[in-house]
Amino acid sequence: MIDRGADLEHRSGDLTPLAHAVDVAIDGTHQRGEDPSDVPTHIIELLLDAGADPAPGLEIAKGYESAKVIDVITTAKRRR
Repeated sequence: MIDRGADLEHRSGDLTPLAHAVDVAIDGTHQRGEDPSDVPTHIIELLLDAGADPAPGLEIAKGYESAKVIDVITTAKRRR
């Protein structure tokens, strides 16, 4: 859908698609009892590469204190 012009900043409740992806990735990893370094980031990276505003996702990642996701988002910000 991204290649068809999906709105990367559309909010569902208070969450953008990126913020939702960050929340699901981190919380799902935690609920499965997996190591925080195992958080899957492919959807997060896809949204960032497509131009999603990193700020909402970064806010969620900081709330979880997820070093891996914070690094993925801040690295993407530097590439822009």
